[in-house]
Amino acid sequence: MLISCYFFVYSPLFQRELLHLFLKRRTFNYKSYSIMKTSPILHGIWLLSLAFFTSCQPQLQEIPEQVMGLAPVYATTDWRVIKVSDSRAIQKLGKMYYKDGYIFAGERGQGIHIIDNRDPFNPRRLKFIEIAGNSDVAIKGNFLYANNLFDLVVLDISNLDQIRVVSRVEKAFPNIEATPLPDNYTGFFECTDPARGVVSHWEEQLLKRPQCWR
Repeated sequence: MLISCYFFVYSPLFQRELLHLFLKRRTFNYKSYSIMKTSPILHGIWLLSLAFFTSCQPQLQEIPEQVMGLAPVYATTDWRVIKVSDSRAIQKLGKMYYKDGYIFAGERGQGIHIIDNRDPFNPRRLKFIEIAGNSDVAIKGNFLYANNLFDLVVLDISNLDQIRVVSRVEKAFPNIEATPLPDNYTGFFECTDPARGVVSHWEEQLLKRPQCWR
């Protein structure tokens, strides 16, 4: 199929038609001059080449019975609820922010780890801020800014023992897809089901005949 794609672009007929158009009109104004109207033959070749180029895209030949891929994990509680819980191990590191000897490390789609790094030789995990669908974090002064899916939340972190939400801007990021697939991911994944609620994050699992891929 790849040979067919290149055939139309580099075929003598295609090149001859272009040369004919060039000689017929030395000054070519693409805004006012329509190649398609001037040459029905070229028009047909263009349509055929477009079809062949489209067919050059990789096509899935067969859906496997089982394959490793990503499965959506749906929020079991209200995704707007933000709470601070005990520290946990980092599984899927996201973005990080450093402030005053503390590291705020994102856990993709789940929240933010707080790590005491004032002694770089003995870092200590302190807490975990549960924020569904979180993918970004920034800090200014004593305030932490993070996305909670498509909402923007502001947390007061002046006292790490009493972290609290002080503001929420609903739908501040309307173009953010609800917990999209990880960047640059290519492979199979389980199709999401809106009826099951909001996807908080994705986990790698053994999928059975997945119907979605990219």
